[in-house]
Amino acid sequence: MWTLTYAEATFDPDVVARDVERFLARVVAHRGGERFPYVRVFEWHKSGHGIHVHMGVPFWFDHADLGALWGKGFVWTSDMKPRGTAAEIGFEKAAQYLTKYVGKAFAVAQGGRHRYECAQGFPVTSYRFRARSMDDGAAAVREAFPRGIRRVWKSWEQKDWEGPDVLLVAYDGPAGGPGWERLKAGLEAYQEIGQ
Repeated sequence: MWTLTYAEATFDPDVVARDVERFLARVVAHRGGERFPYVRVFEWHKSGHGIHVHMGVPFWFDHADLGALWGKGFVWTSDMKPRGTAAEIGFEKAAQYLTKYVGKAFAVAQGGRHRYECAQGFPVTSYRFRARSMDDGAAAVREAFPRGIRRVWKSWEQKDWEGPDVLLVAYDGPAGGPGWERLKAGLEAYQEIGQ
């Protein structure tokens, strides 16, 4: 996990996006040209100091090198994974951390901008299914994530939301158990009939 801040307040998301693109090109060069998957989310600074950037990457990076490559202000990077810690735990914590900011970043996502960006060329497995109602869909997914719901965000409860209705549900822990197997089987059948 990385957080990139500005020494001088920066309020323009287009400027921040360009700065992040240039920074990522420098990181790739520093790593010998090796591209890597990432996800980045913008957040408005609580003190009114403009935008800062949260990023998830699949490797540890030296803090001093990160600061030198960013060159625009303070940076934070998570510590190296303690010996014996499963990689999945780190990924899960990163996903929880970033989804918190995806939900908060709607105010930055104006004028058709995305709330987050991901590296291109790194496939992500996603699943889609249809349910007769929101309650039926929530019940099926709840059964697939036995550790339960951590957070719910509803667009219709946001006074400045102008898009279609969106329900974001963050679940704790990985999917698993019989509920997940049934849900996956239904998704595969759905994909096979081409709908």
